[in-house]
Amino acid sequence: MRLAAAVGAGVVVGAATGWPVAALIAGAGCWAVPKLFGDSRDQAGLIARVEAIADSSGWGWRAAGVRFSLGFYPADCCHWGVYESAKSVIWIGPTAFEDQTRLRYVVLHELAHAWQYRQNRFAEFITDYTAWGFTTIGSALEAGADCLANVWGAAGGHYWTCPAAARALAARRFSGDWR
Repeated sequence: MRLAAAVGAGVVVGAATGWPVAALIAGAGCWAVPKLFGDSRDQAGLIARVEAIADSSGWGWRAAGVRFSLGFYPADCCHWGVYESAKSVIWIGPTAFEDQTRLRYVVLHELAHAWQYRQNRFAEFITDYTAWGFTTIGSALEAGADCLANVWGAAGGHYWTCPAAARALAARRFSGDWR
């Protein structure tokens, strides 16, 4: 079906323009575009993979109103993932799907940001991670998200290698212990 559409587009464009290069470009475009963006079944399958990883966290992200969107975050392109707090949307970029380890890390790291925002304890997050040199809200949230992603089963981290004491702290916070 896709091959027929690509050939048909090439023939129509070639006949209309009389330019063989345009015919080749049109045919190649018809062939490649569905592969680049996938069809709705592909999208549904990718969302299902992402949601299965999020479900493994043990946090009720659906009840918290968090949603996932596939693609780069439009306002700041090309990150593996972004949590858009104003809309409770986690953007999972195409580069996150490079391998299963990266995808798991990105989904759980961004989900950790969603959890952090729901806690609304930003001063505590700074205090928690100051001992490791994270003294601003941005750096503390990234460090904490890496640690919570590790607690939830992600391997490694992008911002730092979360030590055991910091992982234990993240696990305590997730369990509701803010002492």
